[in-house]
Amino acid sequence: MAFFEALRAAAGRYAAFVHFLGAPATLTSLDALTKRAAWPLPAEYLDFLRSFDGVTLFLEAQSLFSCDSIQPVDGTPEGRSYLHIGDCADGALWLDASGRISLVDASAPDPIVVGSHIEAFIDATLAREALIVDRHGEFRDVFVGDDELELSVRKKRVACGKREDPGAALPWFEQAEIAYEEGDVDAALAALKQAVILDPLAGPAWGLLAALYQAAGQPTGAEHAALQAAAATWHGPLRSSRLLLAARACPSRAAEHARAAWQADAQLAERLLVEVQDALDAAELTEARHVTEQLQLLLSAEAELSDNAERLAQAQQKLVALEKQVRTRSALHVVG
Repeated sequence: MAFFEALRAAAGRYAAFVHFLGAPATLTSLDALTKRAAWPLPAEYLDFLRSFDGVTLFLEAQSLFSCDSIQPVDGTPEGRSYLHIGDCADGALWLDASGRISLVDASAPDPIVVGSHIEAFIDATLAREALIVDRHGEFRDVFVGDDELELSVRKKRVACGKREDPGAALPWFEQAEIAYEEGDVDAALAALKQAVILDPLAGPAWGLLAALYQAAGQPTGAEHAALQAAAATWHGPLRSSRLLLAARACPSRAAEHARAAWQADAQLAERLLVEVQDALDAAELTEARHVTEQLQLLLSAEAELSDNAERLAQAQQKLVALEKQVRTRSALHVVG
């Protein structure tokens, strides 16, 4: 409970309305929440609710819900259960039975641990967001353009996250993104490996790890990481795209992975056809060639399974036409 008094003191150093700390949760609200949850609430999180039944930080950029607003997350696979406990500028905040908090895009679930427990999460949030918002609730001069943070500030946020919550995977993922942008692939790989040690179901980290392994010419690592990334999400389109990455990394198992990708997303072929055309329209020839390769893998696997010959034939005809466009535009690009 002492920590949560420290939160009250920290909030008091800011101007009015920058932070809001709710009153303690009532026994009735806590009891109702306990009944809605599929598992016992973590003790530290219960202590938090007994101190504050809902919190908003930094002008509602971070919001932790009151008991009455917390609901179980629907549609999760067996063995994975969450409570939706809050929202932030980057997505939803989900709590699991161990007390870990994940950041999630609810429209395409791919959780990554942003807080190893509620106290550390709040500590890290206060430290990281203070680099952006001052004590009066005004944004600091830390942006390049409209919404991109300066690189130095991004690095400071990573350092704050790692210091305040050593068990969170997200700061390591952010560090990997920065290292990759700076051309340090080895540092990016090292950071991603640490991220997946801390959070073995960190789909975003596994996905980037697969892409970096593929680019580095390490197909075994790329296949393994892509399969881990696919297993981490139950969102069909995202899962299928990662299975296709595994197929591309391992030609000997390409048909197996491509079939699994088709099963994960029945509309995958149609979606990839649109992506190829969009890439061509935008003159992104490298992307168009990449997606065309994915389509070739997918349709080759589907030919072995499909019970809809007409649908498959139509997709193959469209692919042939798009391949011709890719070759033609590539030739014109070379000539130009």
